[in-house]
Amino acid sequence: MTEQTKTLKEKISEDTALASCKKVLVIIAMLLLALTFSGAKITEANTFIFKLTFSKPGGLSDLLLLSMGFLLLKYYSLSNEYLKLYQESWGKKALKDPFFLLKNHYADKSSGFLVERLLPFHDYNHDTDNPNRDTVKCVLIPNLFLNSKLDITIFDNEHGDTRSKIIPLCDLKNIKMYPKAVYKIFYFWLHNLFREREYLELYSPILISFLVAALTVPAKLNLL
Repeated sequence: MTEQTKTLKEKISEDTALASCKKVLVIIAMLLLALTFSGAKITEANTFIFKLTFSKPGGLSDLLLLSMGFLLLKYYSLSNEYLKLYQESWGKKALKDPFFLLKNHYADKSSGFLVERLLPFHDYNHDTDNPNRDTVKCVLIPNLFLNSKLDITIFDNEHGDTRSKIIPLCDLKNIKMYPKAVYKIFYFWLHNLFREREYLELYSPILISFLVAALTVPAKLNLL
């Protein structure tokens, strides 16, 4: 475990605003799910000041659904910084997969999806004997997987120039490799999600909220 990872985990555990929002979001989601499928109805609710009686119990589930949507946006805003850091972590692992980049140290050549995709911008195998050859940094931006992008930065070690460009994961030239590239990205996201406890804890309220919404909205529209 690196020091950077420890620091990130400590930040998450010490973020009281994130923890509070997460707790309320999960409670509301579970309550909404129970109201939708158990047939339970809340007719009265005790507060610190007075007692509320609901003449239209169905309106309460609508209110909970709206509250869950608001809290989901707030939670995503609070957790976005941490999610990006974890995203960078598993994104680096994904791009090291032999499918994306396979280095032949004996022949000093590289092959794979990245080599072909970046060919219009940089030739990995060009001028390999030159010690001042360009250094390439490639960062994966997964977005919603199907619209993933690559953030490439090329450092010209000889002249000190830097070029940066964000390109789609795929173009027409490597369209046949696109499905496998998306599969690899999704696999590493899912694999990392269940391997890193903190990452799963960060994502779980979002996944739960989407699942509850997917079950609740059709039920309210009598589609289930």
